[in-house]
Amino acid sequence: MERSIRAGRGWLGIRFCLCAQWGLYIGGTFQHVAGISANNVARWVASTNTWSALGSGTDGTIGALLFSGDTLYVGGGFIHAGGIEVNGIASYNVNSGTWSNLGSGMASTNLGVSVAALATDGSGNIYAGGRFDSAGGIPAVNIARWNGSSWSAMGSGLGSIWDLIQAIAVSGSDVYAGGYVVSPAGNLYKFDGSFWSVVGGGTNGMVSSWHSVGATCS
Repeated sequence: MERSIRAGRGWLGIRFCLCAQWGLYIGGTFQHVAGISANNVARWVASTNTWSALGSGTDGTIGALLFSGDTLYVGGGFIHAGGIEVNGIASYNVNSGTWSNLGSGMASTNLGVSVAALATDGSGNIYAGGRFDSAGGIPAVNIARWNGSSWSAMGSGLGSIWDLIQAIAVSGSDVYAGGYVVSPAGNLYKFDGSFWSVVGGGTNGMVSSWHSVGATCS
């Protein structure tokens, strides 16, 4: 079982924590943990009371962590992970200790890429949200789906490149996303497989966290 929490959003520090069977994983903006060199991501193993780096880490801030099977997915504002070009999102296999890209990753024509939210469903699809206008070379505004081999858009996406998706949750066949979106106004949305709609009238401010528990949200 894994649990995650968002931590403080300072310029230097931990932004995300994730507990899994392999230990406690932290991501953020740092270069050392307990005197060990670790670029923005690290693992704590309680049984041995030790920290360890995940290879060479990333060259920019990490804003989201997600486990699916034995793979750790990492999102943020970085270009490289483990020395390879990944563009905002990467995966790390905890058994082999290797980093991999997810296609060509994300791109933005106006602002720097930022992946701030990650989620998965029962079929193993990975959902990434943040600030970008393409994923794997496919037009996708601020949210996209990875099926293990390629990226796809989710409808027309959410907002514009000036907006930001910060939270994703999956409930049954529906995908929920929250953040700061000027148009369509509401900051809280549901994707039914074809279209996005505002949930319950939405909110008048940013949504930064979302989690579904037990029964479906519909």
